[in-house]
Amino acid sequence: MAVSDHINALGEKLYMNLNTTEIEVNFNKFLNSTILSWSTFSTILMGVDVPIGDFTPKKGMFYVGSRMLMPLAEATGLPIDQINFLIGSVYCIVMGFVMRFVFKPPRFGPQIRAGIEAVLGAIVLYFCFGNQIRVLLLQAAVSYMLLICIPCKRFAAILVNVWCMAYLTAVHLCRLHYDYGGYTIDISGPIMITTQRLSSLSFNLLDGERLKNLMERRKADGLRVEESDDEGQPPHFGYSKVIHNDLDEQPNAESSEDKNAVQLRSFRIDEIEVDTIDEVNSPSRHRNHNSLVDSTSFRSRECLISEDAPGSYSGHGHSRHSTGSSNTAVPMRNTLKNSLRASFQALNTNFKPIVQETFQETPFENLPPRHAEHAVDRRPNLIEFAAYVMYFHGALVGPFVFYKYYRDYLSGYKERRMPGFPVTWLIRCLVRIFITILLTAQIAPSMPFELVNSFEFTQMNFGRKLLYSWVSLFLIRQKYYFAWSLAELMCTCAGLGYTGTNPTTKEPEYNHVVNFNYLGVECALSLKQVVDSWNISTTHWLREVFYDRAPGWCKTLAVFMISAFWHGFYPGYYLMFATFAMFTFTSRLWHKEMRPYFRKNAVIAKFYDVFTIVVTHFSMEYAQIAFHLMTFWASIKYWLIFYYVPHIISAVILLCGFIKGATRVCCRRRH
Repeated sequence: MAVSDHINALGEKLYMNLNTTEIEVNFNKFLNSTILSWSTFSTILMGVDVPIGDFTPKKGMFYVGSRMLMPLAEATGLPIDQINFLIGSVYCIVMGFVMRFVFKPPRFGPQIRAGIEAVLGAIVLYFCFGNQIRVLLLQAAVSYMLLICIPCKRFAAILVNVWCMAYLTAVHLCRLHYDYGGYTIDISGPIMITTQRLSSLSFNLLDGERLKNLMERRKADGLRVEESDDEGQPPHFGYSKVIHNDLDEQPNAESSEDKNAVQLRSFRIDEIEVDTIDEVNSPSRHRNHNSLVDSTSFRSRECLISEDAPGSYSGHGHSRHSTGSSNTAVPMRNTLKNSLRASFQALNTNFKPIVQETFQETPFENLPPRHAEHAVDRRPNLIEFAAYVMYFHGALVGPFVFYKYYRDYLSGYKERRMPGFPVTWLIRCLVRIFITILLTAQIAPSMPFELVNSFEFTQMNFGRKLLYSWVSLFLIRQKYYFAWSLAELMCTCAGLGYTGTNPTTKEPEYNHVVNFNYLGVECALSLKQVVDSWNISTTHWLREVFYDRAPGWCKTLAVFMISAFWHGFYPGYYLMFATFAMFTFTSRLWHKEMRPYFRKNAVIAKFYDVFTIVVTHFSMEYAQIAFHLMTFWASIKYWLIFYYVPHIISAVILLCGFIKGATRVCCRRRH
């Protein structure tokens, strides 16, 4: 007890001697030094003239791009950043035609074309963003050094992704400092696209190494199997990854046993181009020299993979990958009669394959087809890397394309020449751009979105509030449609993104640079369709770089966090993502349980489709409002207008689905 009293007395004495004012002074000094340090960092990194020590939010006050066209901005009334963006876009379109018709392959090789693209990209970036181009160069330089200096491709890919996301985070935080809530065009937009390019390239190199090792292992295993076959041992059918068998029924067999006989021929893996089981339905042979393996060849080979263990062949001649493969590839089970299955099983019963141990050690068995399609076999040299990071027709607003597609563009695709120009598409694209400009410039100012956060909006009746929100958000989306249509025009003029010829119109298509589906967004039947139709290139990036590689238990959470960080740190972003995730799960459950009841009658099905379109649109606008309001309390205040009824209904549906699922599990266990 005496010790306790002594400690309490000592504490009281220390507290009495400690000056409260001194604590406040020290805290203020620490806070001021932190603000000063951050202001200095923001000024050095972003190149903006932020007043040192001033941490008050700014909006639209800082732009470091060219001021050459300031008289034009004053004459038109448009901000200088938007004027520079439009002029830069016109410059990219003109230079795109120059790259397509003047510096075209095979007259100019990929290296020369890459150098020209990098120089033209640096020019337009410096014109629009001034000295902020150093922000992009620093991110790219560090990433390239990591790819060079780290021999382990997996570790290098992880470090590049961590570096790019951390760097983008710093850029977003700096923007919150000097342009809070503003829409001034700065380098943060190109940095978001560059982050996608660098992170995807690092994993594409990893996939290239995986695929190369896998193919070398299969080739070596194929040689071993061929040697064993020469010694009189029958080939093993459980590993058609290693062995490819040409199966032909004997047409002149006399007995039933002869009818079940097959001719077996063993191939080395480097001799296999396509599935030869059914020549009528087999894909055509071709080899893409710009990638390790082309998608058609890879998918046709994947159809031959068997999951069955040695000696336990069950007659399934396809793998778990075959369901996601191309429809042109023919699974083995479609060419074998049921009478042949017993013969195969008997042949495998007492056979111990030579390649069993080697095959099971291969760690790249489950490489998805799209990863193999985008795999890169070698690290790009400095010129190719700089071109991919800064190519002019994707420098301002993207869209993101995989490095493999960009390298195909530099070399002139398979034919080593630029494909034709789609004239009909050009007319449609120009009309689309004109309409979005008209809606954005003429109609949107009469219905400003900022009104939803004002006192005047609260005085409207419910129907008018709902209608005003829908129309204003629709007009906001026109800005994105305009930017993405302009980006599609710039890339197509240069020839990037070619995917083949339309079988109906016979016009070349450039689907790799299409970043939105207008009807898929505005007339969607589900929220999943909205997500798949909006910012398509970012969806592909998130799916391939993060979703496919994350552990199964955290795939959705990982993609949600990455997407949130990639967009920025306004609270409204996170509210929108969380609400969208909740509504997406609800939509999925609702369609699964209720859709079959409304598909029995054609008339009812039409009404159901209209109902789902209306509900989807309401849910989309309701959730999307937080993204544009940005702040937490403004979003909560708007949702209060609807008394959070959409959130409540969604929670009730999810709860009912959970209870129903748990009941089913209990019933199954009882029976």
